[in-house]
Amino acid sequence: PGKYKANRPIIMNRSGVSLRGLGKVVITLADYANSPLLILGHVETPPEPVFDLKVSNIVFRGNRSNQSLECWGGPCDSGGVTDIRNNGITIRGVHRALLTKIKTLSMRSGGIVTEKLCSELTIDHWVSKDNYFDGFAGYETTESTFQNLDLSENMGAGISLDIQFHGNTFRNVRMRKNMDVGIFMRDSNDNGFHNLKSNDSGNHAIFLSQVDDQVDTAPMNNTFENLDVDGAKGDGFYLNSPGSGNKLINAKFKNVRGENIFESVPGSLLVSQGRTRCEDLF
Repeated sequence: PGKYKANRPIIMNRSGVSLRGLGKVVITLADYANSPLLILGHVETPPEPVFDLKVSNIVFRGNRSNQSLECWGGPCDSGGVTDIRNNGITIRGVHRALLTKIKTLSMRSGGIVTEKLCSELTIDHWVSKDNYFDGFAGYETTESTFQNLDLSENMGAGISLDIQFHGNTFRNVRMRKNMDVGIFMRDSNDNGFHNLKSNDSGNHAIFLSQVDDQVDTAPMNNTFENLDVDGAKGDGFYLNSPGSGNKLINAKFKNVRGENIFESVPGSLLVSQGRTRCEDLF
């Protein structure tokens, strides 16, 4: 137990390794360290695959008001480790990992980011707040489960999904007072979202879109079941692409300033009308 200050990230790049906090453990990034706090996987791009990692019972604090750069050690994507953003936890090319009882707070970039071909991840009982961008961002990730999450008060989105984020499940998620959207999705197919609550989004609660004019990146076959939206300065559910097979089952909308449901192509969202309730208060 204790409070620790980090000048550089912890890196778990060998298979079968666990990192577990005994008692109350808080790791805070030092002033102007300009680095991530924890990296699962290799820092080289593309990373070699790593298997069977575990992290539990740790609070990570990013000290973002005293960091000057979004990327590790220099301008983003300028070579070397600058490909890696200064997230609380960056997961790169990892297969079969369990993260539980984790907090990622006040990061200069995002809370947790998965990238570079990850699969079979489980993130359970996780809080991610006050990050400069998103609570969670997922790229090139499949067959993973994210449950019992509180992704709130982030300057970007609660959840941001892009670049082949396919076949994953979110369950029991709270998103409150994120300054942009609750969920941002592009190029993400066959994902399931169950028991979501989005409160007081600075823009749309749920936003799905293709990448520019790339029709093949339109989200498809995603299911949203038991969605509760209370407060959005934009729309409740915004589908800005012709993607097919997206379903909305048992939803409730309240205090939405825009449309409860907006479709750029009418009829492209399959809605369970009998179990969807909208309350127009504006």
